[in-house]
Amino acid sequence: MKKYIKYFLLLFVVVFLSACSNSATWTGYYYPDKNNIGNESTWVIQPGFKNIDECRNWVLGVAKDNQNYDYECGYDCTYRQEYKMNVCKKTEK
Repeated sequence: MKKYIKYFLLLFVVVFLSACSNSATWTGYYYPDKNNIGNESTWVIQPGFKNIDECRNWVLGVAKDNQNYDYECGYDCTYRQEYKMNVCKKTEK
């Protein structure tokens, strides 16, 4: 019985620590026409990247042969009602 309690406690600690770990992710923002970035209807936004390299690779895949695009990758982004937009802790290209 003690053996099972030890396993249960170990499992609990692992789950607890993983829940407390940094779960922030990167979000990709792709703008297909860099001369018309204000046209939000053309934006492609993809959340959930584990790191900036995944975000950048996604952008390259979406852009394909488009040479007139722009993008940014945002870290730990959340929608802010007071600004009516996503706000990220940092953004990078």
